[in-house]
Parts: sequence; structure tokens; C-alpha cells
Amino acid sequence: MTTPSSRPNFFVLLELDPNSAWSDAAFEKALLDKRKHWTGARTSHPDVIKKNEAAQYLGMETEIRAVMSDPAQRESERKAADSILKKTREEQKDRFDSKLQSVLIKGHITESELTNLLNTTDGKALFPSSDALRKYLVSKKAKIQADDNGEDKKPIPIDAAIFNQTQKLLDAVGKRDLYDFLGLGRNPTDQQVKDETARLDREAGLNREALSVQQTIKDLAGLAATWMLTSNRPRYDEALRQKKFEDVDMRIKELAQIQDKRVFKEQTLDIIKGAKRLKREEVVDHLRGLARNQGIVIEGLESGFTDMHEALQSQILCPNCDTYNDPKNQKCTKCALTLSIQCPQCQTKNRVDHVFCSNCACDLSVLPALERLIQEARKWIKDRQYETALSFLKRVEAQSADIPKSSVAVETKKLLLDTKSKHQEQTTAQKAIKDAIAERKFYAARSLLKVFESDHVPLDDKDIAAALKTERELIDAAIDAAEKLVAQALWFLREGNPDSPEKAAKEYQDALEKCTDCDAAKQGLAKIPPVPPRDLVGKAIKKGVELAWKPSPTLNVRYTLFRKERRPPDPDKDKPLGVIETSPHTDSSAPHGIPVYYAVYTDLEGVLSLTGAVLAQPLLLTAEVHNLHAVPGDKSVTLTWEPPPHVIKITITRSTLNQPGSTQRVHTASATDAAWTDIQVENDRTYQYTVTAVFKDHDLKDKSSQGAQVSVTPEPALQPVRDLRLTPTGNMVKLEWTKPPRGEVCILGSSAKPTLKPVISRDELKQYGAILSVKSDLDRTFDPIQPGKTYYTVITLSRTSAYVGNTIEYFAVEEVENLRCRVEHDRIRLFWDFPSGCEKARVIYTEIVFEGRKTVPQNDGWFEITPQQYDEEGGGFIRLSGHVDQYQIGVRAGYKDNDEIHFSPGETLTVEVRPSVEISYSFRWRSRWFRRAPRLLLKVKTRRGETKYILPQLFLECRQGEQTNLIQRIEIDDVGLVSKPIKPIVVHLNPQMRPCYLILRTSDLDKVRITHPLEHKALFR
Repeated sequence: MTTPSSRPNFFVLLELDPNSAWSDAAFEKALLDKRKHWTGARTSHPDVIKKNEAAQYLGMETEIRAVMSDPAQRESERKAADSILKKTREEQKDRFDSKLQSVLIKGHITESELTNLLNTTDGKALFPSSDALRKYLVSKKAKIQADDNGEDKKPIPIDAAIFNQTQKLLDAVGKRDLYDFLGLGRNPTDQQVKDETARLDREAGLNREALSVQQTIKDLAGLAATWMLTSNRPRYDEALRQKKFEDVDMRIKELAQIQDKRVFKEQTLDIIKGAKRLKREEVVDHLRGLARNQGIVIEGLESGFTDMHEALQSQILCPNCDTYNDPKNQKCTKCALTLSIQCPQCQTKNRVDHVFCSNCACDLSVLPALERLIQEARKWIKDRQYETALSFLKRVEAQSADIPKSSVAVETKKLLLDTKSKHQEQTTAQKAIKDAIAERKFYAARSLLKVFESDHVPLDDKDIAAALKTERELIDAAIDAAEKLVAQALWFLREGNPDSPEKAAKEYQDALEKCTDCDAAKQGLAKIPPVPPRDLVGKAIKKGVELAWKPSPTLNVRYTLFRKERRPPDPDKDKPLGVIETSPHTDSSAPHGIPVYYAVYTDLEGVLSLTGAVLAQPLLLTAEVHNLHAVPGDKSVTLTWEPPPHVIKITITRSTLNQPGSTQRVHTASATDAAWTDIQVENDRTYQYTVTAVFKDHDLKDKSSQGAQVSVTPEPALQPVRDLRLTPTGNMVKLEWTKPPRGEVCILGSSAKPTLKPVISRDELKQYGAILSVKSDLDRTFDPIQPGKTYYTVITLSRTSAYVGNTIEYFAVEEVENLRCRVEHDRIRLFWDFPSGCEKARVIYTEIVFEGRKTVPQNDGWFEITPQQYDEEGGGFIRLSGHVDQYQIGVRAGYKDNDEIHFSPGETLTVEVRPSVEISYSFRWRSRWFRRAPRLLLKVKTRRGETKYILPQLFLECRQGEQTNLIQRIEIDDVGLVSKPIKPIVVHLNPQMRPCYLILRTSDLDKVRITHPLEHKALFR
């Protein structure tokens, strides 16, 4: 079973309210609905992750039922769910308030914006109605204004102060407008804007820029998140347009003032060409307005505009620097941007200033922006700033996901792989340097640092340069200190004093402490072996062998331990047991039953002392026999055991309980013996046996273990039961046997077939299964151990022993539950609940026809259905035959055992399908010429063999869409054998009810079938 932290909360998963009163019916309905949903998602959901989640949830159904049926676990689950939902609601409120603040930045909220907020996922979850949201807005002191629905009215530009502040921020980071800042083209979706602004805000703090630049990017991301959304973007575009027209107005006014309110044709053409990112028609219309309102003569706007327009139209406007280029140019004359772009859908080449493809109308506005991002990424790659380059490339990858075959997407994919590889190499090299420094391997760190500086260090990165300088200084200082210590050690050795080796060893150790890969210190230390330890002693304890010795006077040393069986160890040939810090030490892995020698050597940085402390006498650990059992017999006791390794013999002593001085050795077994039977005993007397293992020590003397003991009481052998019989009785099993002359009987139940000796200890029975006691000879009925295969073994019990009889195998099954049906037009739909572990269900049915008072079976049929098929089809189906009156149906649950299916006896159901009376009906207009109220014509026919039938009430209804209204009730009595027409009934309809359908029904559907031809649906219009 999973832990609560590793699985979803079951209240949340089933969408149950944790604060409502618990209802088993509501839980079952929620679980059934979810199971259907998960089953459908597992087979047909397009997302692989959703498929796997659905399969996981279906596999947790048993765990869900177990947890939710236990009150204690359910209460814990409820509290956890309440905490999760509270946290989720707080997160929803925070997200909703963030969206609301972005809308309220203009000082009010419109009705359409209010509706949009209410229709968001968080809005639906937090506010059940529009009134609730309005109350919340009132509490926030937000003004609600009506929408301006003027169709011809231009958008109101954003506030001039906000726009000017935005432009100042854009100038600070070298961007023209918010479109250029986001790099999303001219038609971004709201989701693209949200994702990009969130990314820019998140990464602003990670950039190695000044704090002012970081804050500028964050401020611009916040402004873009507001003004680049679809609802506010027209206002920003209008402000941009007016800003661009300011340059046009200023130029016209300057020329008009100099030239007596006249602008010549060539000057007009230059002004139109200079109006960057404005439609030429808009510029011409604006100039016409200026000429009309201010009395300025602007030449070329009327007759010459066509020529001007064609001249400008043929030139290509660079979207990067707003420079007009000759159509023959391949690249921009100012910024070298490629002036052609290939459509990612139809591969048609287009001009770079085209927003849509000239062939297939694909949106091309985003491609130039993506090209600029790729160029920016290449610059960072050249500077070895791979992390920053990856951020640009990931933006391109996300924005080009919808055009996977475009050259931009293909180039980005290749560039991403190459950049990730280089970034990984850079990161690995940095980590290798840090790891070498952490391990004090400064010589290796110095080599790695040289390689990193030549191949991987980012260019113009002051932080990395400062970090490398610090690391270089640390490495050089450590190596310099180690080399000074090595030089000092060599001076001590050249001095030749008696204590010089010890002093030199100390200097070498200090050098290795400073720098662990100093080869000079290692080589020098290898020539000065440390002083060995002395006086090694050892003793056997319960946990193994405890060793102690007097330490070496050499400082900062460890000890290498050697162990060998039968002879002393040789450090030049034998593998050490381990390296030990201090004395004493316990060897818990020492072998039993064999002499073991130990030796301890001083270890100074991998250099061992010339001699070691050796154990004077080897140690021998004794071991006891394993699995000692005593089986009583008639004036006999059989002992069984498993001998330990290296034993030479087994001795057995016997004593009688409560009789002092009765202990005597009764048998000596060889090392290979594992059983012995004592026949010198009496029944009903308790004996104690001690079994001792004997070993040979290093002097070939016997050494015995303490001995394992067991008590037993001999008794006459009992007769095991051999005639166990089993009979299923409903959900129980009945076991029968012949009572033995002596001893009591019990039943051993197990899910696996037990492997038992003929006679075992009574205490051992519980290891093989559940003990089902027999209260009396009359009470021999038991519940199955569990659904599936169960083995029952009859056991005859004495005081201490169990005599095993025969075993019977039984496969327990559960029936389907809640079997029910519904008779539909041409079939019977069956419903039931599958029991746990059921592999499939088998539906068996018999068709019955009534002939007079007899029932005659016609045909039998059956089919099988799995739980998955049942969930997908919504039940099981039996097709109706027109001549059949009744169906007898049985549903049996099937369980799989290896390759065999076991079916339960089954639940049955009888279904009547032929009605006693059939009613056909039609409608006729009351007047042929005037479509007045229609008349209902009824025709009644009874089933053969019946002389009379009293019809229940009929109901005439009018149905319009999903609404059904009762028109009138109809009473019909005393219907005979012959088809009988009923007097026409005038139906009065409400004119407002048209168009409608007239439908006839009765509540007694089991005995009455209402039929009518398809063309008499009575559709009124």
C-alpha cells in the first residue's frame, strides 16, 4: 500500500467535500463515475501521461476502498484534504487578485472584463455567481463601467504618462516597443504573452546585469503582461500610432512654415517613406486631414499617390531597423538581416516585411523576431555564455513549436543540442575543479584549471574571472605549502640525527594533509615505515572476536588488520581485512569452528610498518547445531538437527526433568549425521536433550559448544486422518472426516499447498497457515480463507505433536452483486457489481415462449464479458427475439487460476419481455382546410390467449426540446380479443407550444406496449 505522501488525496481525487457528512452512497457513486472516466481515459486519451495516470488510479481502487472504509484512516484523509483545498483556494485567490490588479491598472473594470474574469478557472472556483464577484469588487473599491460599443470609434490610447514611462524603460534596454521586447511578432496569443512575461520576470534576477537593468526588465515584463493582452493591445497600438504620427506632423509643420504652407511631391514621398511601421494608406489619410484642417497644400496625395504607392510598395521595409531596401537586395543595407523568409507550411519565399504568406496566408510575423533571437543566442555562444544562450534558444523552441518543419525550428533544434553539449562540458569541468579542491587534490585541480581557462571559461564574465582567480590563489598556496614541507623533510633526512626519520615522516604527513596528491610526499613517506604496534590480544565474545593492542608511537596513523585461518597471515600475500582507526576492535565476521590467526600493522598514509603485532594463540569460535527438533513416538524420541560447519562430532546427553543426577551421555554422532532416535525412554515422562557440537583447536584438542537443548514427552503414536471430504454450502465449505480413536482434530487452512512431514511439533503448525479449530463433531463448516485457491489439511493433535492427514484443494469464488436489468427497445441491458479479483463474467440465458399455461424453452445462449468491456459498453446486452415472452438469465463470476477459469454458481433473474396489450396510435387534423386541433386515433390489440384486459390510464404528453408537458389523461376499459378502434379524441394545443411532438405513454410498461409507425411522429409546426 502506498503512503499518503506518495499518492493523491482520495477526497480530492474523488471530488468529495471533506466538510460534508460522510455518505457511503455518495462515495460509491463518486467512485463509480471516476472509474468510468479513468477507464475511458486509459484507452482513448491522446496524452500518454493522462493514460498512465488513469491506469494508476484504476489500480488504486482497492486501496481507496480500504482507506475510505476505515473511519480512522478516513478522518486522517479528510483533514489532509481540507488542508489541501484551503491551500488551493488561497493560491486561486492570489492568482485571481493578480489578474484583477492588471485589469484595474487603468482605474476601472468594464462589464465585459468582469465577465471574462468570472469565466476564468479561478473565477468559477471562487465566485458562484456574478453578484458574488460584484460584491468582492465593491470591497476592493473597484469601479465598474459599461462597455463602449461604438463600432467606428477608435481605441482610446493608454495614458500618455504610462506610455512615455514605458518608452523610457524600452530605450534603457535598447528595444523599440513592447513587441520587440517580447520577441513574439505582431499577433501573439494571450497565453504566449503570459508565458513570456513570466519567464522574463523570473530570469531578470538571474542575469549578471546591474540591479537597475534587472529592475527595468521586471518593470517592462509587468507592463507587457497588462498592455499586450488581446483586450488592451489595441489601446497600446493606438498610442504607438499616435506617437509615430508626431514625427509626421512635426515634419509637415516645419516644411509648411518654410515653404509658405506648401509641401512638394518629392517631400511628401520622403515623409511617407519615413513613417516607419505605419500603413501607407493611414499616412496618406492623415496627411489629407492635415491639409484639410490646417490649410496646407500637400502635393502628390491625389493624382500622384498611385505612383508613390507603387514605388514604395516595391521596396522592402526591414523589420529590424525600419530601413527601406531595394527589392533586389538579399540583405538589409543597414543591419544585414535576410530580406526573404520561407513559409513554414508551403515553403513559398516571401518578403520579410510580409505579415502573412502570399500563397497560404500563414502567419509570418513571428519569424523575423525568432531570427533575431537566434542571432542573439549565437553571440552568447561565441562568448561561451551557454546558459544565457540556452534561455534564448528555449524561447525560440517554444514559439516555433507550431511550425516544426520551418528552417527556424530545424536550426534551433540543432543549435540547442550543440549548446547543451557545450554547457554540459563547461559545467562538468567546473565541477571537476571544485571536487578536486574539496578533496585537497590541488595538483589535479591546477591541471583542470588550465584546461578550463583555455577551452571553457566564458568571455567577459567578471564573476567567473573573479572566482577562477580565487581558486587559482587557493591552489597555488596549497601546493606551495606542501612543497615547503617536503623540502623540510628532506633537510631532516640529510641531517642524519636519530630522530630525523620521525621528524621527516611528520613533515611528509603534514604535506599530504595540505595536498593529498603530492607525489613527492608519498614517495618520501614510503621510505620511512612507521613504528609497529605491540601486544595484540583477543578473546571470543557473543558478537565475534574482540581485539586490543598497544598503539604505535608514530603520530597520525591508522592500523591495518589481517586475518587468516589455520596459519598466521602474510601482509605481502594476504588481503587485509580492513583499516582501523583505534583499539579495541570487534571482528563480527570471524568464522566459527576453525582456528583463526590475527595480525595488526601500523598504516601511515598507505605505508605499513615492517613488522606487526601478531596474536600469540589463534582463536576458535564454537557454533551450535541449527533447527534442533524432537519428535515424540511410542516409547521413543527422534532428534533432528543441522550440523554447523567444521564440526568433528555431535554429542547428545539426556536428563529427566525434576530428577537431579539423571544426566547422562546417550549418543555420539558423526559430523555428517543429522538425526538419531532414542528408544530407551518411557511414555508420558518429559526428557530434556542437550546436543553439543565438538570442534578441533590449533593443538588438535576437542573444544565443545555450550549445547542446544530441547524438551519432549514420548507418547503412543496417533492415527492421522486420511478421508477428509469437502462440500461447498453457499458461501461456506463443509468438511467431513472419520473421527480418529485418540487425539483431537483441527484443520490447517493455507493459501499455498503446505509441505509437511508426517509428524511435526505442535508449535510448528502456525508456520504453515491458519489453525481452524473444530468446536464439535457437528460444527464442521468454515468460511473460505480468502477468494481464490485454499488448501485444507486435517491434523490430529496430541499434547506435543501434530500428525498430518490428507489435504483438499478448494477454489473459493464470490458471486456478482446487485444484479438488475432494463428492457429497452430491442435488447435487455444487464447491470451488476463485479466482485474483487473477478477476471470476467459469463452471462447464460434461456428464451421462454408461453403456449397456453405451459412455458416452452426455445433457445439457450451465453456470452462472456470482462470488467473493462462492461465499463466501456455500460453493461451487458441480450438481443430480443420478437416471438419470445420471457428470459431466464444467470450471471456467473469467473476467477483465473493459472490457465484455468473457475466460475461461481451464479445469480439468476427472470425478465418478462412480451406485453399483454399493444396500442398503436396516429394523429389526424380535425379540419382538412383549417389546421385546427388534431384528433388522436387509438387502436388496441390484446395478445392471443387472453379474452379481456383492463387498460391502465394513458397519458398524452407534448414534448418541446427537453421540456415535457401533460395534455390530458385517457380512460379505456373492457378491451376484447378483436382489434378495437377507440373513439377519436380531440387534442387541444396551445399555439405557443409549436413546434412540438405528441407522445402517448402509460405507467404500466411491463404489460402494455405502445407502438406507432415511424411516419406518425406527429411533428407539428
